[in-house]
Amino acid sequence: MQHTDKYKLDLIEKEDAFSPDALNANTQKVEEALIAHEGAVKEVTDGLDQRVTVLEATKLVAGVFKSTNIPNDIIELGFTPEAVFLSDAHGANQVCFITKAGSYVGNGNVVVVENGFQLVNGGGSTAVNNGRPICFFAFG
Repeated sequence: MQHTDKYKLDLIEKEDAFSPDALNANTQKVEEALIAHEGAVKEVTDGLDQRVTVLEATKLVAGVFKSTNIPNDIIELGFTPEAVFLSDAHGANQVCFITKAGSYVGNGNVVVVENGFQLVNGGGSTAVNNGRPICFFAFG
């Protein structure tokens, strides 16, 4: 009886008397190979599942808005951000960084609210109060 080169499966020749042993041996080899392959694939997919879970838990939204209705403008994000960074789209150095806890650097005319952030009347001649386009990054 001959064997395949790569996997050493039994090759039944025309002159061989029929016996189920060769077929059973081939079936056993194939099953063992499938079990080994299944284990290798599971190692890879388990790692990917964990990575996807971590990535899905992290949210990032970027956008541009133009304030028109202070203090009622709410920028909806679909999640409550941990922090928001805003910058005047015209490069006028109007920068604001706020966190969920309410602390900020720069203009204090934005607050984190449920599912987004809200523009509040911070006074002064800020980019938000002037209705200029504002770029933002929100992190969840």
